[in-house]
Amino acid sequence: MLTDRIEADYLLETPIDPRCAAEIMAGEQSSGTFVAVPGETPELKERSAARVTALDVLDDAVAQRSLPSAGGEREGERITRAKVTLSWPLATLGPSLPNLLATVAGNLFELKPVSGLRLLDIRMPSAFAEAYPGPLFGHVIEAEADRTGKKPMFAFNLTGELDQMRRRHDTLLAHGATCLMASLNSVGLVGMIELRRFSQLPIHAHRNGWGYLSRHPLLGWSYVAWQKIWRLAGADHMHVNGLQNKFSETDESVIEAARACLTPMFADKPCVVMPVFSSGQSARQIPPTYAALQSPDFIMTAGGGIMAHPDGPAAGVRSMREAWDAARAGIPLEEHARTHPDLGRALEIAA
Repeated sequence: MLTDRIEADYLLETPIDPRCAAEIMAGEQSSGTFVAVPGETPELKERSAARVTALDVLDDAVAQRSLPSAGGEREGERITRAKVTLSWPLATLGPSLPNLLATVAGNLFELKPVSGLRLLDIRMPSAFAEAYPGPLFGHVIEAEADRTGKKPMFAFNLTGELDQMRRRHDTLLAHGATCLMASLNSVGLVGMIELRRFSQLPIHAHRNGWGYLSRHPLLGWSYVAWQKIWRLAGADHMHVNGLQNKFSETDESVIEAARACLTPMFADKPCVVMPVFSSGQSARQIPPTYAALQSPDFIMTAGGGIMAHPDGPAAGVRSMREAWDAARAGIPLEEHARTHPDLGRALEIAA
């Protein structure tokens, strides 16, 4: 575990020498500027500047740029893709998530020498674990459900400005709510940090808008990196899309995202969160999800998969539970459906 430095991995595509491009990235996001300035001594740079700690060329024969650039394409240019790791001293920004976000994903994606850039992963010193609460409830929710009985959890959406979210939270708490939901890209990082500070309920974090951060393979963030920020900020559940979903994400990517949520961040403070599968989900996706994740620690949300059951929502809920029982017992879904009519009817509409 890092003790005094922050590291970030990137997939870089560039029409210039990749080492030069990586150094430009490091300078842009630490002590660099377009001209030398008085007082920017080698000693200062050594103490506070970002470093290129690793560079691995993956492909130096890319046919064309993935993204347009103000620099303009040149005839016969050599486009290279490489995995780059940058490192920053913790003392430069301190254990601050907003400043971390600005550092690892600030003015990088728009740099002229960059024709593709994706943030793949982040590693933080334990000082971040000490500075932020992380998930307050995490897997305690399921333990409490097992102890007290199956109390339904309804995630009320309180997304809004800070004062609105506080009022809505207090209303939910007064009425015995069991969960709340916030849209991460709408409330922002500081909004999420503040929500965690006053929330007495589990926070169900919705990632709506994720596509504009990730749709192009050479732009934006990987979910592996992105979810770490929100886990540390205090999310208890995090959406990861779902198998056979209605969006553009592959099943392999969905499972990778779910496994990332269950992977500890720090030795003394795992900050593990519950992955939430959603998007066109029904009883049919439960067995393959369980088999691929190889863990019972996930939430399956199924709006249409429950509400559109031919025999009503109650039968829809029963069909989900019956599919879960089949998955845990290793019984093929269609075989289990022969003796469980609610599941059988669900499979008819989810075919």
